[in-house]
Amino acid sequence: MFLLATLASADTISDINLVVGSDGYAFVEERIIYEYPGDSGNLSLPSSTDNLAVTDEVGNVPYTLSGENGGKVAIIRFTKPLELGQTEQLWIRYGTHYLTAKEGGQWNVSFSTPTTPRKTIIRLTLPEGSNITSLDPYDALRTYVKDGIWIYPQDTQMNFSVSYEYASVKPNLENKSTGPGNQSIIPFDTNLFLGIILVVVFLLVLVILYSLYKNRLLLGRKLKEEPMNVSVIENIVTEPKVDDGKVSYDIAGAGGSPAGSGGRLVKESVLKMLDDTELSIIRLLENSDEEEVTQAYIHKTTGVPKSSLSDILKHMEKRNILERRESGRVKWIKLKSWVLE
Repeated sequence: MFLLATLASADTISDINLVVGSDGYAFVEERIIYEYPGDSGNLSLPSSTDNLAVTDEVGNVPYTLSGENGGKVAIIRFTKPLELGQTEQLWIRYGTHYLTAKEGGQWNVSFSTPTTPRKTIIRLTLPEGSNITSLDPYDALRTYVKDGIWIYPQDTQMNFSVSYEYASVKPNLENKSTGPGNQSIIPFDTNLFLGIILVVVFLLVLVILYSLYKNRLLLGRKLKEEPMNVSVIENIVTEPKVDDGKVSYDIAGAGGSPAGSGGRLVKESVLKMLDDTELSIIRLLENSDEEEVTQAYIHKTTGVPKSSLSDILKHMEKRNILERRESGRVKWIKLKSWVLE
């Protein structure tokens, strides 16, 4: 079936909106622009037209209906007669059941109307959840939208037919048809997308933390496995040797050697209590011109790592060999008086 909406004396048919309900009843709205001089315009309608209304920018516009070839003709009276160069813009609205037909589970909507090429847009809106299965003519310029289609006529007359499936159930939005055929899309879910992004970021953070933890373990293992490389002051501890991963030195001044430049000599009994690293620290203090030296100076001079040096000095302090004090951020180290000759 075709809904006839033949317009006489209309210069421009701008917008045609067709809204089809779930029961097949259709609401039609057309925007028409008249430019020809005169005081009226004609509109052909099917006989089964309900609730016809004609309005302009101010309000209702009067019209009269008459029968013609089984249909109706509406004669529209303009508010003011049109002069040459003037226009009258009207909106025509009506309802009809003549637009649709149903066969089994298949619905069909057909429409025929004069158009203005490149100015008319036909917007067809179907019941929510409808799936368009075919369009005739298939090559019509169109855009598929949610639950409908927009058609752009290229001739002065447009006849089209759209077939669609519709069931009075909640539509499955995860398999929504976008037009004739079996094409479908999955709708974009913003919350799901943000959730995936957060999970990915969380996993990346875990990977980075694990990498840092693993590198720290490897570094600690490496420090334990590799022998300590200690640099010492020249002429205090000389000729370093490595035997089975242990560092040993020939100690200048050991065995009754004279005191260093600092004028202090550590007792032989104390020297025998020390390992090689502790001995290098004691020799540094013994030969220093100052009674106290900083912990940073010991680190730079002997080469003992800062973390190891702090533990070694604490251990020697507990053994009452060294004395430590802090002045602001500076840590000072000196020998206990009893260890000296």
